[in-house]
Amino acid sequence: MKRFFTFASAALVCLFAACAPSAPAPTPEPTPVIVSVSMRVSTDNGTGTVIDYMLNVPDGTSLLDAMASQSAKAVADDKGQVTSIEGIPATGDKRWNLTVNGSESNAIAADVPLRNGDKIAWDLH
Repeated sequence: MKRFFTFASAALVCLFAACAPSAPAPTPEPTPVIVSVSMRVSTDNGTGTVIDYMLNVPDGTSLLDAMASQSAKAVADDKGQVTSIEGIPATGDKRWNLTVNGSESNAIAADVPLRNGDKIAWDLH
């Protein structure tokens, strides 16, 4: 009889353990879509190329964040205007001019979301 109660007790423990609600499986984070963006940094209306980059970043990353994460060494002032790229400062009457997909842009780099295939150009003139 003692064996019966031991067996019955063990069976009930197993039954309750198997039927107990389990924690839901965690929802996996979505994998970000990585986009490729080309960027050229030049001076004097494109006659002095400093460097060409291929930026690979999550879709929608701002241009300024992409440059920081990809070692493009951009410096922006407190208003978001880029004041230096690759250690070359905008001085005197020269400033860093931004072109996005062939069109000049007055946007600050922090406000330019990157999409796959974008072509970015910075020129100091």
